Amino acid sequence: MAFFNFGNKVSNRDLQEYSKLIENQEKALERDSQNVPGGNPITKGYNGRPKTLDEPLTGLTLASINPGYRDKPYLNGNSGINSTLKTYSNNVILRAIIGTRAGQVLNFCVPASESEQGTGFTIGFEDVDRKPTAREKKLFKNLEKQLLQMGTYPSHNRLDLHQFIKVFVQDTYIYDQVNFENIYNKDGEWLYTKMVDPATIYFHAKRDGSLITEGERYVQVIDNQVRRKLDDKELAMIIRNPQSNIYSSGYGLSELMICIREFMAHENTEIFNDRFFSHGGTTRGILNIKQSSDSSQPQSRQAMDDFKRMWNVSLQGINGSWQLPVISAPDDIQYIDLTPQARDMEKRQFQFN
Repeated sequence: MAFFNFGNKVSNRDLQEYSKLIENQEKALERDSQNVPGGNPITKGYNGRPKTLDEPLTGLTLASINPGYRDKPYLNGNSGINSTLKTYSNNVILRAIIGTRAGQVLNFCVPASESEQGTGFTIGFEDVDRKPTAREKKLFKNLEKQLLQMGTYPSHNRLDLHQFIKVFVQDTYIYDQVNFENIYNKDGEWLYTKMVDPATIYFHAKRDGSLITEGERYVQVIDNQVRRKLDDKELAMIIRNPQSNIYSSGYGLSELMICIREFMAHENTEIFNDRFFSHGGTTRGILNIKQSSDSSQPQSRQAMDDFKRMWNVSLQGINGSWQLPVISAPDDIQYIDLTPQARDMEKRQFQFN
């Protein structure tokens, strides 16, 4: 097979030679197919359809517990990740990141003519050299107004462009999935856009677990039951980070899903430190009150119970942290520390002879 390096310039002669080469190859493939017994393999193999698989041979391995939809898999293959993502979506660090990113995107959600820096969007002709008439300028202004209002019909479900972008950025960082529904009237005119909770939208699946690729491709699931079935004209499904993994079921991989373990560790650390103060904080250990060797002076059970109550009450709450009760005991009191410092493990303590 010849190889053509056209470089920066392509002549008519080069194009003719390349077209002739392709035509000769097609004729050669056709001749070879006619000499193969049992039919024409070209029409069987090269029929405009891919041969590779986009999902497992059986969809049952990815089927949800409830039939009718394909659940979003977790990193280790477990389902039900949406509930986990919703739980950790209010993490203070994640919210700060989302707020920063949303603010950056909002800089481009204003008409460029009204921006001091000149950033934003402009509605006009694809041909930038074409000058609009006065009537066309008025039309562009009306389109800008509709875009900023995200609709032409007043509705309590309608978000303006700024609110729409904030929800858009939030959903894509948490779920890597954005769903919204455009509402039209009976004449097909756009009325407004409604945002949809992506945690309720899944890919529609058949009874055998395989995905439905045409028509009502999406379902809305609430309380583990399919409530609505929607097609591409009714619902938008936007995935920013698609995967080639055949077990992903076509879902994306969000930043929260990638860092879910780090956010879990952060939440656990915050809870641990909070309980250190809310439940009282001292070095973890055991208070050992030694019994008297004189059997004629047994320790009173009532006195021990009173001391336990005083110990617990004095260490509860923020004001009780780091406070130690002071008592008088007939004999020795020993405190056994259960959290020794690992100073011997620090590198600065190593001695090399």
